[in-house]
Amino acid sequence: MRFHFKGGADMALPPENQYVDGGDVICMALMNVDDAFSSGNNGTELAWSGPSIVLGSFQMQNFYLEYDVRSQRLGFRQQKCN
Repeated sequence: MRFHFKGGADMALPPENQYVDGGDVICMALMNVDDAFSSGNNGTELAWSGPSIVLGSFQMQNFYLEYDVRSQRLGFRQQKCN
């Protein structure tokens, strides 16, 4: 799976960052934010509109992240973390 970000950056997730082995089943470890914050979830509403996802800790395993708040940029690279 590959994410294409505004500005031209691509992030390719390896299979181990996409799926969770649940024993008898294997589950995809991604979900649509619109589904997570539906009206059935304590009435929580999204503060933005449009399609979006959350890249959580499961997807970020073995990635180095760098936040540039001043320039409003996010940098990342795949890196084995010990």
